[in-house]
Amino acid sequence: MLLERVFVPNRDTYISSIRPRQNFRFSSELRVTEAITAQEISLLQFLELQNLPVNSVIEQALLQCYVLNSIPASADLSIHPILSYWKSGTATWNNPPIIDSVSKATFSGILLPHSALTIDITDLAQEWLMGSLRNRGLAILATDTLSLRLASVNQKNIRLWPQLTIKFKLKGEEISIVPEVIVRTDEEEYVADTTWRHTRIQDVSKSALTTYLITNLGGDMAEVYLSVSPDELVWLPDSRTYEILPGESLKVFPTTYLSYIRMSYRSDTTTSLKFFFQMQQAT
Repeated sequence: MLLERVFVPNRDTYISSIRPRQNFRFSSELRVTEAITAQEISLLQFLELQNLPVNSVIEQALLQCYVLNSIPASADLSIHPILSYWKSGTATWNNPPIIDSVSKATFSGILLPHSALTIDITDLAQEWLMGSLRNRGLAILATDTLSLRLASVNQKNIRLWPQLTIKFKLKGEEISIVPEVIVRTDEEEYVADTTWRHTRIQDVSKSALTTYLITNLGGDMAEVYLSVSPDELVWLPDSRTYEILPGESLKVFPTTYLSYIRMSYRSDTTTSLKFFFQMQQAT
């Protein structure tokens, strides 16, 4: 059975040779420009891709961005892996991440105003998942004269946000369809400070599918990670530590089956976090 998951970027921004020291973390646009006097490059990272089950085999990975241009544009674009760690709040033209000179995907065509730009990045996503290339994100470059504006995750309308749609199979397993499920939902708000703290423990021993959605409601960056336990006493991390900037949201789901899960969180100062927990349980 072919499964599908849709991810939004954990980080996105762009860098500009016109304003080499300016950071655009809070911009509602991602820009891709190639001109005699200017170059602008968009940067995106989809960290949650690594939360796919370990036996996943990616069949297709489509990057989709919403075009903000008001007139049609002929575009020639290339997708390049980012090779070094970066933050959307510190990346500038003078402080860029390392971008691979070799492209992993291309696009050539006419972009209509207020439409979706879709690029097949299956090969790149497969490399990320298999670990042959570390997932530091990707850069979108123009290979010919172009001035392109794309929607970022700072758009108020979340339907315009960039997204990565992954279609995949689970190797070595047959997937059975559960005819009926009970959906349990919890919603809690916590204040993160400089101490690692934990959310309420959730019993997922009978769960078919479990997901957390964490939203940073405050004014400072937060760090979170998911842990699993067989007995509520011994806890093991089941995800990397994610950074969530103010106003950003993050989806996290367990990749290891144990009976109990919880989220851990902290901040360098203080910030408010809202945790949505949903679990599907077979009837």
